[in-house]
Amino acid sequence: MADDRIRLSGDGTLTSKTEGLRARLAAQPGEYRLEEGPQGMWMLSRVSSDGKPRGRVLMMGELVSRMTVVEIINLVTSANWRGELHIIGSVGRRILTVDQGALKHAQTDFESERLGQVLVRTGVVQRDALPSLLKQKSPDQRFGQMLVERGLLDQGTLFKQLQNQAEGIFQASLLEERGAYWFVAPPDDAPPPPTTVHFPIQALLMEGVQRIDEMSLYRERIPHNRFFPFALSGAPPLRSKDVESYVTENVLPRCDGTKSIDDLARESGLGEFPALKAVYQLLRGNQVQLRRGPTLDKKVVLRLVRQFNEIVRDIFVVVATYGSMDVARRSLSSWLELGPHAAVLGGEVDVDGTLDAATLIARLEGTAHDDPMAQIHQALHELAAYALFTASSGLPRHEEQSLARDVNHRLKQLRL
Repeated sequence: MADDRIRLSGDGTLTSKTEGLRARLAAQPGEYRLEEGPQGMWMLSRVSSDGKPRGRVLMMGELVSRMTVVEIINLVTSANWRGELHIIGSVGRRILTVDQGALKHAQTDFESERLGQVLVRTGVVQRDALPSLLKQKSPDQRFGQMLVERGLLDQGTLFKQLQNQAEGIFQASLLEERGAYWFVAPPDDAPPPPTTVHFPIQALLMEGVQRIDEMSLYRERIPHNRFFPFALSGAPPLRSKDVESYVTENVLPRCDGTKSIDDLARESGLGEFPALKAVYQLLRGNQVQLRRGPTLDKKVVLRLVRQFNEIVRDIFVVVATYGSMDVARRSLSSWLELGPHAAVLGGEVDVDGTLDAATLIARLEGTAHDDPMAQIHQALHELAAYALFTASSGLPRHEEQSLARDVNHRLKQLRL
């Protein structure tokens, strides 16, 4: 992510490039040990007062496919490792605590996977009552325990729901296909998790692989979540044996053509996989149809353009060292003028190769493309690739390879 970039100066000084990252770093003061990994990769590990690292990183890397997390967990259980598997996706983080081949605890940043949403989905808490209950929780209270203290559920029910939550977080982790991971073995004196469960991981993996197969099936008919389902009038009644109750009670009433599948996942509290499964079942039952628009998400476009501009600015900095920025700018403008994306990107770039987001959004709003988000995504990728191609022709070999690695890595983050 562009927000995670740090600049290393020639004198060894590290500086953060954005206010958001500076705030995150300021919240983690202390001493860290620097571990150098493969070329271009470092790791900082916080050390305790006695100078020892707080945990050992046994494995780390990049998620490259939907099977990556499955393969990592298989390796961890085969080696009988004990520790935490951190899975960092494009929009959040999950942490799975593993010991003796079992899932012992799970944490999540995703709102749809929090305990409150789990309780709503299972009917323990009414959806309209949840916001009020969350406001009543004090900062030092755990939400579930507060409900027990108020007599809204008993300890046995709470434990069962925490088990459901942990299992759901685990299954959702398996579907992450882009991002990073690391496995950390904690020190011997690490505090235990607040709640401990025990799910044999091999049994969870069998269910998870089936879910991955299902996701592939759904994606054949619903390639992405930017479709807007709308209910068909006069549709034949659905038989209860064909769909789960949440489909007709929680998803179908929301299919009014104004909410994307992502909106349905968020508003229903179901999360991505159950919401996508529900829409797929409704499609098969001839209950809904999908429409592509309105799909222009201005916030996402602003993010994409910001990321693109940062990439191209850095390309132009290298170009300025070995050649002419003006020549590079004219080359990009010429490609735009004669290429297929002039209607959206315009006919020229700024002096540093960048694009103006507001102007670009105005052009997108005036196009008749049936999927403007896919259109801008494709256009920015092609323009960035051409900018790299133009710059590379005048660079020394080592500089060309270094720039290509950096740009291609950052282009992976330029996604919807």
